[in-house]
Amino acid sequence: MAGRPQVLRLYKQMLRSARGFDNYNFRDYTLRYVRDDFRAHRGADAAAAAELYAKGLEQHDQLKRLATVSSLFPEQKHAME
Repeated sequence: MAGRPQVLRLYKQMLRSARGFDNYNFRDYTLRYVRDDFRAHRGADAAAAAELYAKGLEQHDQLKRLATVSSLFPEQKHAME
C-alpha cells in the first residue's frame, strides 16, 4: 500500500516526465491530464488508492517512454512556444 509520500513522489515524477515533451500540445495535455487525474482521485479509500497507485506507476513508465520517443523526433517550435 502506498502512503502519501509515495503518491506525492509519483505525482512530481509524472509532472517532470510530462515536461519532457518537446511539442507544446503533448506537453500541455499531459500536464493537465496528470493534474486532473490526481485531483479526481484525491479522496480515494485505501483499497482503491493501492490499485490507483499501481496504475499510476504503469502510466509513469509509459509516459517516460513516450517522452523519450518524442525527443527522438524533434519538431519545429510551435507558435505558443
